Amino acid sequence: MPQLQVTLETVTPLFLGGADGRSAELRPSSFRGALRFWLRALLGAHIGNDLEELRRQENTVFGSTSGASPVVVRTFPLALPEPEAIRIDYRVNPGMMYLLWTTSRPVRTAFPAQQTRFRLVLSTRPGCHQQIAIPAFQRAAGALWLLVYLGGIGTRSRRGLGSLRVVSVDGWPDGLPAVEPTNEGLSYDLERGIAQLQEHLGLVPTSNVTRPVPFDILHPDVCSIYVRTGPTPLWANWKEALESIGHDLSSARKRQPPDYDIVKDVLEHRTPTGPMERAAFGLPMQFYYRSLHRNYTEKLLRQQPNL
Repeated sequence: MPQLQVTLETVTPLFLGGADGRSAELRPSSFRGALRFWLRALLGAHIGNDLEELRRQENTVFGSTSGASPVVVRTFPLALPEPEAIRIDYRVNPGMMYLLWTTSRPVRTAFPAQQTRFRLVLSTRPGCHQQIAIPAFQRAAGALWLLVYLGGIGTRSRRGLGSLRVVSVDGWPDGLPAVEPTNEGLSYDLERGIAQLQEHLGLVPTSNVTRPVPFDILHPDVCSIYVRTGPTPLWANWKEALESIGHDLSSARKRQPPDYDIVKDVLEHRTPTGPMERAAFGLPMQFYYRSLHRNYTEKLLRQQPNL
């Protein structure tokens, strides 16, 4: 029975909500959900916009309400410190506050960075036919590769929290890119690794992708990956990293052109000049137009003068 054991360590604080939604708890279901996301990113680039086929192939790996998954996901704590609250002074660390504000209202606890280690184990379900279990196991391992290199786990994982690094690995499937980084650099590892994943798993991107896609996919027509470069090390610790990233993201979100004019075109029933650039950083986004507000108020008063 194939089995993959990966020892992981937190790079940034890990917020995994327990039964009460606030206290930290290490749960296999959280990792299964994250692995589903990255598997969809792989499958979607190959399948295109066929959601029914995407769900069918996803369910062959991680199961559905009508059938059990051929892949078992388990977690085992190795070094699990007492969860702690991450308290941020917005006057000192506005970048971190921008990224992590949802974790402080109300205050939630997290497993600390660089102190938390656990083992993630993927295995095939006993009794499952090998012709079904082995391909599913390999696709699940491919999703794990993407989770480690591109993602995170838990609350605010798209804002820098829950990042993980591989400490050791045992049972990594042949043919998949190595989960440990090489000396060639992150850009090389990502480009080579994603291409190797797609080729080995038979998920080479299709030429038939219609925009907009209904979910995130790793397709060159709709996805770009940027690697920040600079002096080594870029930051002394995770707090400096998140403060810097939070500052840059906040500045980008506040920049008005061209999104300000594009949204105004839509509101005034004109053809927009292009897509919203900052939508890539998440929605919703708020816009206020003084002229439109004044026109709307005057129109409303004319229609209902007693207001």
